[in-house]
Amino acid sequence: MQKQIEQIALAAKGRVGVAALVLETGESASLNPHDHFPMQSVYKLPIGMAVMKQVDEGTIKLDQKVRVTKADFVGPGQHSPIRDRNPNGVELSVSELLHYAISESDGTASDVLLKLVGGSVPVQTYLTDVAVTDMIVLNTEKELAQDWLTQYRNYTTPEAAVALLRALYERRGLSEAARLCC
Repeated sequence: MQKQIEQIALAAKGRVGVAALVLETGESASLNPHDHFPMQSVYKLPIGMAVMKQVDEGTIKLDQKVRVTKADFVGPGQHSPIRDRNPNGVELSVSELLHYAISESDGTASDVLLKLVGGSVPVQTYLTDVAVTDMIVLNTEKELAQDWLTQYRNYTTPEAAVALLRALYERRGLSEAARLCC
């Protein structure tokens, strides 16, 4: 597996970071596993997990309605089915927002959820609680669109991304109901 990753990386002709782990056997392979890479839409997963942690704690409810206004919409060049389907705004449940953010990679949903959870600090606290280091969620999708370099402030290492997926797989930091939600 390691050789295949190295060959693919050479063909990519760019800076590549990869970490792979077979959970059942412990077999792993990596390339630049400790280097920082911008997360792009991957950062929606830790935001969603932090929201679900607050659902578990009872501070947020899945059926709770949240008003999404025009001011919440990401820009026209960014992906947002919510904005495109509801140009005057809409009221959605937290469960619906999670679906849009995770399943449809909706930037508006991600920003609304980040605001609902209390911003980047609770997301970082959640990541620390599940022992994920080297993953930083700081900015909204709107902020990312305003300055190209902002994407580098929201970063992960390939190893940290695998650690987050492993935490999810091992049921750390979320109840069973939260893991099956949405």
